[in-house]
Amino acid sequence: MSKEKLAFLGDTGVVFFSLGATLVTVALFKIFLARILGPEGVGLYSLLLVFYWIFSLFANFGQSSAVIKYTAQYKDRPSVLYPLISAALVNALLLGIGISVLTFFVSNILASLYGRPAMAELLHILALAFPFTTIYLLLQGVLQGLRKIKTYAELQILRALFLLTFGIIFVIYHTTVKAAVFGLVCTEVIVFVFTLYHTFPLLLNFKIREYLHYTHELFSFGGKMFLSVLINKLNYQGDMLILGFFLSDRMVGYYAVAASLNRFFWMLPTALERVSYPVASSYLAQNKTQKLYKLVDKCLKYSAIIMIALALITISFGEEIIQLIFGNGFEPSIPVLKILAVAAVFMGVVKSLGSLYAAAGRVEVNLFITTLVTFANILLNLLWIPRFGIMGAAFASLFSYSLFFTLFSVFLPRVIGYFIPLRWILRLMILVFTCSTLLGIMSYLSPSHFPRLFIILLYLIGSWIFLVSGEDKKFIRKIVSE
Repeated sequence: MSKEKLAFLGDTGVVFFSLGATLVTVALFKIFLARILGPEGVGLYSLLLVFYWIFSLFANFGQSSAVIKYTAQYKDRPSVLYPLISAALVNALLLGIGISVLTFFVSNILASLYGRPAMAELLHILALAFPFTTIYLLLQGVLQGLRKIKTYAELQILRALFLLTFGIIFVIYHTTVKAAVFGLVCTEVIVFVFTLYHTFPLLLNFKIREYLHYTHELFSFGGKMFLSVLINKLNYQGDMLILGFFLSDRMVGYYAVAASLNRFFWMLPTALERVSYPVASSYLAQNKTQKLYKLVDKCLKYSAIIMIALALITISFGEEIIQLIFGNGFEPSIPVLKILAVAAVFMGVVKSLGSLYAAAGRVEVNLFITTLVTFANILLNLLWIPRFGIMGAAFASLFSYSLFFTLFSVFLPRVIGYFIPLRWILRLMILVFTCSTLLGIMSYLSPSHFPRLFIILLYLIGSWIFLVSGEDKKFIRKIVSE
């Protein structure tokens, strides 16, 4: 087994574990909020988080993506790497302060626009976190580029644990959404300190002449990535913004509950993307085309197999999942969760290689795809949410994510020369159609859980026999035996 393969597998495993731990702790906090504050509290908090992350993107302005790319490229050239990181840090600090000031000015406008006067004060509190969040995200990008994945993962987990701890303590002390927001701000400040401790030796090479040079380079690439990431974020979170405008906090809360569970589906694809981006950048820089194709092939195939399995589980046991975790009173979340589970299959497959075009230096391709998909998503949300409520938002996500997958697949051969294997896709489609049909028949004939479990097991066995390559079967057996 090659050292590169082991390193990639190990890095993916570490990031996957950190994402799992992060999602579990965030989900626990959402469950806690749902139990204490009800759907209204979860709805308002979730809407605030959308604004928070959009403002954070403006504060970051693509610097994290640029740092990942250039750190991976220049990690063996300290004379270039260290001044570049120092320049990025100064930019992050200035941008973070600027966005904090801007948030103070626009918070009243947003609160008035959304008909939620209390939201202005909450946005004022969130504004305090932006300088710390911006620097934290930038330094996490440095760790990704250097492939210090263990440290990166530890800080991710630490952030989630602090968010859970502070959030619960503050909300118990004062049962309001404001308390939860204070918990988020405290978390960002403390995690910033820990991240700075791990990366401080890299930040001592600031020179004004080099700063101007590297700032131009960072903003040139980062600005393009910023547009792509911002539009992509609107594709993911635009539904929440539009839901908050048209519907009550309670309905937003029902949708937010389903969406938060749906994010568990993205654990593996996100882990693959965070590891594959610097690896793909390195392969492209060294002209290792065959290794790049192999990386793309594995990410696409196995993220698809796993995402479909998770979707089948959610469709089969959606009612039980919602009732077990959130209790009674969240029944409107069940059909939304099932639709979003199907949508997550398309987006999850793309997400595993979401930064591939950026690694290839074709940021404009990302920008074109995300712009087109986001436009379709927002348009459908505007048309369907007033008429169909939260179900309209769910179907808009399903359509836009499937469109994203289609466009991403079309550009793969044009950008890097990789063609998705159609025979493999055909086998997958036959297997999914067979299992879905059987699942529908069994659910109609019997309310028992066992037939549904049997069909999910049948899908997994069929995937192993027909979809996993012989080479990978040997590799998996070796890992299991060891």
